[in-house]
Amino acid sequence: MDITLKKTSCDETGFFGELLSPAGAHLIYVASHAYQQDDGSWAMKVQPGQYLCVGGMHQIMNGPNHTLGQPFKTFEVTGVVGHSGILLGHVGNWPQLDSDGCFLTGLAIATLSGKPAVISSTAAYNQFMSTQLGVSQFTLTVLP
Repeated sequence: MDITLKKTSCDETGFFGELLSPAGAHLIYVASHAYQQDDGSWAMKVQPGQYLCVGGMHQIMNGPNHTLGQPFKTFEVTGVVGHSGILLGHVGNWPQLDSDGCFLTGLAIATLSGKPAVISSTAAYNQFMSTQLGVSQFTLTVLP
């Protein structure tokens, strides 16, 4: 199933958005690390546009030569200029701490320990992956 990513906010606390079905129905919330731009605004690594997301086994990277945890099934967002290994769908709460460009999953956006975060991340990851059962790739449209 092709998916659209709609931004809800993007600032020094991170990028927050929601994934929408082809019919525009809300699926889950996502969060990603945001980086300050030369003009003072904030943006994530994945810019507005269309991307092919390819399913497979992936591991979270913590630096160029160190992985965290066991490989897991998710989708890689391909074609991101200047970046690779950006995953759409992994567990985490705080975009500025738990992501270096990947999309964390959540059932809601809330405040945890005084910081904006996505919550119920594992449940959201499982829900998202169930919508993509049997899907090996799909198109992600990132809205401006």
